[in-house]
Amino acid sequence: MMTLALIFLAMVLAVVTILLWPLLRQPKAVPTDGEAEIYREQLAEVARDVENDMLTAAEADVVRAEIFHRMLAAEKKHEEKKQEKKKIGNMFAACLVLHLAKKLFAECICLTLSKGVMSLIHTPPVAPSHWSSPLP
Repeated sequence: MMTLALIFLAMVLAVVTILLWPLLRQPKAVPTDGEAEIYREQLAEVARDVENDMLTAAEADVVRAEIFHRMLAAEKKHEEKKQEKKKIGNMFAACLVLHLAKKLFAECICLTLSKGVMSLIHTPPVAPSHWSSPLP
């Protein structure tokens, strides 16, 4: 019976590992939905405007600073979203592990109780010693 419990435990650990592996890995960096490309285009446009004398160098510096500020804010927002997703994934993983542990514990208790009940049911009754004497 102990072998069966160890097999169940190994199976549950394998399933938990398979389910949690993707959740516990470090997520890869995902581009910020094209925002970086938009900001690069804006910087190129500022450079063209300076070349065409539409902006002065001081005005271009102010505009570039604003674009860089927006880029940093977008990157910070993206990092916060990534951390939030990771936190949600970790909470889901913890709930899943607790749920599976609860199920495994309940199944082990049921197996132990059923083994005890089955041993009581299948134990042959013992007749009193006076019953084994020959009939008169």
